[in-house]
Amino acid sequence: MNDFLTICKLLGLKPYIELKDNGAYTNAQIKQIVDMVQRHGMKENSTYISFNADYLQAIKELDSKARLGFLKGAQANYT
Repeated sequence: MNDFLTICKLLGLKPYIELKDNGAYTNAQIKQIVDMVQRHGMKENSTYISFNADYLQAIKELDSKARLGFLKGAQANYT
């Protein structure tokens, strides 16, 4: 993620950072992600997205001005 954020900053990109809805993120891990974005000076240029509203709420508690996107959709049935 460090390399990704460095490249985004160098190229002037605005990353969308997805926290996958697999139930595996702890609050400490979410804090590490938010801190990493802030350390890279990408706070104003980044958007956090997830299907998991709890992850987005945790981010909002860490950074009240964070841009968030709640993803919603039906899962594909390929059978």
